[in-house]
Amino acid sequence: MIKNTVINAELGYALATARHKDAIVICDANMPIPDGCNVIDVSLIRGVPTLEQTMCAILNDLVAERYEVFELMPQYNDAMYQKIQSLLPQLPGGTISQDRLTETMQKAKVVVRTGDFGSCCTMVLYSASGMDKYVKQYDCSFLLEK
Repeated sequence: MIKNTVINAELGYALATARHKDAIVICDANMPIPDGCNVIDVSLIRGVPTLEQTMCAILNDLVAERYEVFELMPQYNDAMYQKIQSLLPQLPGGTISQDRLTETMQKAKVVVRTGDFGSCCTMVLYSASGMDKYVKQYDCSFLLEK
């Protein structure tokens, strides 16, 4: 369920039409994306926007009930893994294998390609129910730099 407004029209539409348990994949610029996926490429230049910026913007609009990071992130990009955990303490987290990630991308509401070139900067957010108790329980709001 949508909370605010992302100004990218395609992404805003995808978030507004996300329903309970829909997957929103946020991937780095290097992640191979299977053919046939619903991809929104928000990359501008190398490194912009980052996974963190994109995740925070999406979570300012989307109520997510849990997340999974690419299984290699804790090993190859522990700083980003720790950062995500610190930003999302109210959400259950986990990891997702390359095979499951590929399957999830193919079924996802949307795959959002960022400009991030950090190692293994890919994750999946799962949309929560729009019931008030879940909106409050899973609320993630971030002040974004302008």
